[in-house]
Amino acid sequence: MRRHLVILKRMQRNIITLRQLFNEWLPIHSRSVSKSAIKSYHIAFKHISNIADMPITDIHFQHLQNVINSMHVKGLSYSSCKKVRTLLNQLFNYAIIQDYPITNYALHLNLGPNVPTIRRRVFTRQQINKLWAIDTSYSRMILILLYTGLRISELLNLRKQDINRRSSYLIVRHAKTKAGEGRIIPIHHRIMPIIEQLHTSDYLFTYQLHLIP
Repeated sequence: MRRHLVILKRMQRNIITLRQLFNEWLPIHSRSVSKSAIKSYHIAFKHISNIADMPITDIHFQHLQNVINSMHVKGLSYSSCKKVRTLLNQLFNYAIIQDYPITNYALHLNLGPNVPTIRRRVFTRQQINKLWAIDTSYSRMILILLYTGLRISELLNLRKQDINRRSSYLIVRHAKTKAGEGRIIPIHHRIMPIIEQLHTSDYLFTYQLHLIP
């Protein structure tokens, strides 16, 4: 009887689905990562919804490669595919540690060439001069981004207390990654008057957009 229960328990463990594995793994893993990383995992998991309800013991290499291939068909970036592979790799590594009888096929996924999906162009001197001439709230925002290299979310989360006007630098308190938090960025003398003008309120830009994570 006891042996039968052990075998039954093993069989039940073997039919855990990828979704159940994700829900088991995420609360444990989220203790050591940022909120933005957790959000990124949820986004990546949506791309594997076609196989999410399959038992993990039934998932083989081609199932995972088909996920990546379908992302290519949809025109998604190399970066998006890499995030999905990273998630799958962590899920299957966790499953192996938990003694699920599986192979980590995520290690062998082919992401294809790293081809940029967006062609980025550098602002010309003429375009920057036009921004100075326009002098609107949006042009001032873009100029600060250009002269500091901040992400838009970092700029929208900047507060008065993050600006050191005497020493001409700012501190990034809210960043996309933990490594980016606490960065000290010099304030170029050309945008200092803009900073001074915006320094009257708690947030530099008092739009609802400052709530962007």
